[in-house]
Amino acid sequence: MVKFISSLFICFLASDTYALSPSTPALEDKYNTVISIKNYAPDQEGNDAPAFCVATLISPTELITAAHCVKDLYFHPELKLTIDIGHYKYVTRPNGQTVRVGYLQDEHFESLVKIKFPQSLMRKIPSAKKKVNIGPDEDIALIKLPNPLEIKREISFAKIVGPKHKSSLKNYKFSPVTINFIEEMSTDTRRVATLDKTSINGNYIKSTSLSRVAPGDSGAPVFIELDQQLYLAAVVKGRATTLFSNWDVYTLATKFLCEEERLVECGE
Repeated sequence: MVKFISSLFICFLASDTYALSPSTPALEDKYNTVISIKNYAPDQEGNDAPAFCVATLISPTELITAAHCVKDLYFHPELKLTIDIGHYKYVTRPNGQTVRVGYLQDEHFESLVKIKFPQSLMRKIPSAKKKVNIGPDEDIALIKLPNPLEIKREISFAKIVGPKHKSSLKNYKFSPVTINFIEEMSTDTRRVATLDKTSINGNYIKSTSLSRVAPGDSGAPVFIELDQQLYLAAVVKGRATTLFSNWDVYTLATKFLCEEERLVECGE
């Protein structure tokens, strides 16, 4: 999530790492479920501020993102969520190098939504209100639309890793996928980054992989491949830091979406 008024994460990237973003648009149709979302909600001073994140379509009326991306929208249900499906724009430099220079919107939707959080997070909200602390194991949200999106392009909606594969997640390669138009100028041709150094801690993935998240990647999906299909395993929370180290955090999806919400989109 990125707000223009402040930076969600302040981090220093080592020279041997690359961010998940900037990244290029999907090379295959199966990645078209990954979209950008935006909402306007009051900031700490009471002024409306735009917040950008990434989300994943799992049905015409359901999206998955990070809880911190839509926290303000939860407290202001009268506001609409913007949902954009698009593609990146490129130019070729005189030396033949192709560079991404922007994001073009193909389809645009605005809708009132209903936000659902994990039960552990919902228990915190009554006392903490907007200052609620969202833990690494609960930073995930289900966005429900009142009406199906009338999407013109063909979309293969993402499935969710079900309880059957939950215990064996550590045996799969995690592949975060992001659409991030915040950082535009880039020669990076990676859209799907494979994490190479991860561990599962409770209900979240801790990653010290070469691929690192950047502001604007929040809410982006982490997929695993089962039977040549992509299954949503987690969503991007962001960067965690201590005085001597930093790592990326991805909240796992199965507990909330399949065991609490019991969504039909959960895989077998």
